[in-house]
Amino acid sequence: HARRDGKPVVLNKTPSYVDVLPVLREMFPQAKVIHCVRDGRDVACSVLARPWGPETFAEAADWWADKVGKAVCWGEAHAGEYIDVRYEDLLGQPGAELSRLFKFLGVADESDAVLGHYSGGISLQTGR
Repeated sequence: HARRDGKPVVLNKTPSYVDVLPVLREMFPQAKVIHCVRDGRDVACSVLARPWGPETFAEAADWWADKVGKAVCWGEAHAGEYIDVRYEDLLGQPGAELSRLFKFLGVADESDAVLGHYSGGISLQTGR
């Protein structure tokens, strides 16, 4: 699908993929992993509102620590194929962080274009 549309990079943000990184590496040996780490307290607030997953803050903290730990461990074993970025840094310094990620991916730095696209803000329609 991406190849057909002329897109050299495919991005998927499924958090549970951290549990299957070895399988994904076998399926996509050229893939690189960008691990976006968000403050665990914010993650807890987010996942507790979902019908799946942790039911208490303590469970959410353990869930977060497990996911982050698995990704970091995988990344340490696969240097050059993994990079992490703090969500808060991406919000606070988007240009610098995007440039760093584009460099890691080995693609042209399009950070200005990305930031320009969103410079007017994002409008969400909830259907309500």
